[in-house]
Amino acid sequence: MCSLLAVGLPPLLHLIGADLAVLGLAWLLMGGLLSAGRTLLDRLVLAGILLVGVLLSGGLLVSLWPWRLAPVPIGIALLLGLTLIAAITKRRLAIPLRVEVSDAVVLGSAGIAFWLVTRPLAGLDQLQRLRFSAVTLDRMAHYALFESIQRLGGYDFEHQAAARRSVQTPTEVVYPQGSHFLLGVINNFLTSATSSPTGPALLNRYLILVLAVYSIGVAAVVWSARWIAGPQASPTGRLLVSVLAASFALFGPVPALISGADSQLFGLATLVLAAALIVRPVESYPEQVLLASAATIAVFYGYNVYGPLAALGFTGAALLFRMPLIRRWRVTLGIAGPAAAVALLPSYLSVTGSFDLQKQALVSGGHLAMSGLLTPILGAVAILPIFSSRARRDRAWLGVTALLGSIVAVLGLFALYGSAHTGGSYYFGKLMAAAYLCMVALLGLLGLVLTAPTTEPVSRRRAAPRSRVPGLVASGLAVAVLLIFSGFQQRLPGTSNGLRSVTYVPLAHWTSGLSTNANWAMYAHLARIDELPSGVATIVVADRSRSQAWGNTFYVSALNGDLGSMQRALSFLGGATPLSAKQTAAGSGTSAGLVAVIRAAAQVSPQPPRIIVTDPKLSADISASLRKAPEVLATVITDPDLRRS
Repeated sequence: MCSLLAVGLPPLLHLIGADLAVLGLAWLLMGGLLSAGRTLLDRLVLAGILLVGVLLSGGLLVSLWPWRLAPVPIGIALLLGLTLIAAITKRRLAIPLRVEVSDAVVLGSAGIAFWLVTRPLAGLDQLQRLRFSAVTLDRMAHYALFESIQRLGGYDFEHQAAARRSVQTPTEVVYPQGSHFLLGVINNFLTSATSSPTGPALLNRYLILVLAVYSIGVAAVVWSARWIAGPQASPTGRLLVSVLAASFALFGPVPALISGADSQLFGLATLVLAAALIVRPVESYPEQVLLASAATIAVFYGYNVYGPLAALGFTGAALLFRMPLIRRWRVTLGIAGPAAAVALLPSYLSVTGSFDLQKQALVSGGHLAMSGLLTPILGAVAILPIFSSRARRDRAWLGVTALLGSIVAVLGLFALYGSAHTGGSYYFGKLMAAAYLCMVALLGLLGLVLTAPTTEPVSRRRAAPRSRVPGLVASGLAVAVLLIFSGFQQRLPGTSNGLRSVTYVPLAHWTSGLSTNANWAMYAHLARIDELPSGVATIVVADRSRSQAWGNTFYVSALNGDLGSMQRALSFLGGATPLSAKQTAAGSGTSAGLVAVIRAAAQVSPQPPRIIVTDPKLSADISASLRKAPEVLATVITDPDLRRS
């Protein structure tokens, strides 16, 4: 009966456009099969970690089967798989209904974050939202990955040749695609579709999904702090650490990543959940192995630079907590073995390909506006409670040791590698962001000392008020100071956003509508006159700047779905491929150099391109140059309105 329901329910829900309900049902069923988690929210979060791991690892098969990302087959596979597991294990479905006041902080932090980040979008149509959705080149590169996965119905690294139309080589192999794949699956379940057209409409949908990832990431930080506080902490202590973690998550540097670090946002959210399970593993060993495997897969597929932090942390925790790795070797090898292979597969493809990992590790780039003092200060405060007798009895110090050991080991290796090479490592700053969020989650340990556990004998509870008052007052003051500190953490010495010397609060910067693309109206104009997406290779020359032509063409190509096909043309526009003497001589007019570059780019375009030019004089020079080379097929369009837009 259950199998028939699993097969019939997804098509029925698909007919009424409720495919997302299938994912929700699978989520609940996973929660019902688990035993870890005392509260309803805890159980759902743990089931969510497991569901994400299943979807990402199952994506290896989904990318190859005939139905690709179609919601109905995925829904049937999920429900049938869960039915089979329930039958084999003979576990009864049970979900705890217990709720806590701190649940409101976890869920409320996500709601507040989503409201704040979507506030600038209110009242804008999808073309006006281009000022926020097309805000950086990084965002467009991420969108190209998302669009390619939607078009192909699976991971790009499993369809490399076809993916090169949409993404620039070697992105289809080397860049982590977990967040893009997962958002592609969710998008199809939301829209009850198997594919979506490219262009501003899909980019707008992608932006909303990324903002949702950020908001869920805020809730992940808050939940992780509460989970680390543990069941021995009183409800008051769990509430206070939840408020504390929410303050740091909202007012800290991480919201600066909203403008284009999409994979990193997802990687941080999954890593902080992994950190919670490293510090405080679940009691059931099979479930801990299962959840650790799912979390590690999610981190590696989300942002593989953070993968070693999770892998080393879980390994260290298993050893320090003396988990039965050998005694229960069937569970260990049966779950952790395949999970390790799945987690490492994309990274293996990157390492064995032609990609220069050493060059990439030393590439320069920006980083979060975060003081170098912030993470050590938070870490010092967070680990103080592990020296208390209660924390020692709780064995929390073992998990803290495993987590800090993995952070120190990975950061130390990157620091040593960077110091041995000029310029250091770009990824060291990204790892510091991960260490920062892990320290915020570790603030949950304060819940162990804020109030006494409610399980103390009555005789001791009666005598406690006088003896506990100083400790409670000191703890309350510490929390108050940290709450204030969370609002001013961006004012610490050494904080810089890389764009200007003054400090700022990233979330307020985004919410105020200040993170925008100055050229967004240009793309909106092209879309408004049905020129974007066009399906035709397009070069945009909005002024006499070669770099501007490169940037504008990059944006338009991403929205056109042919960013990868235009890679050779973009290499001429961006200067990565120098002109030959013959190509340089082909220029004419007052902007001979730019004309020569445009002609060279048109010559290597995948199809006869449109060259949209705003300056009539420059347009005439380009046309004259192209007439001298009839083998270069291109159409020059003069559109002064493009610049005025």
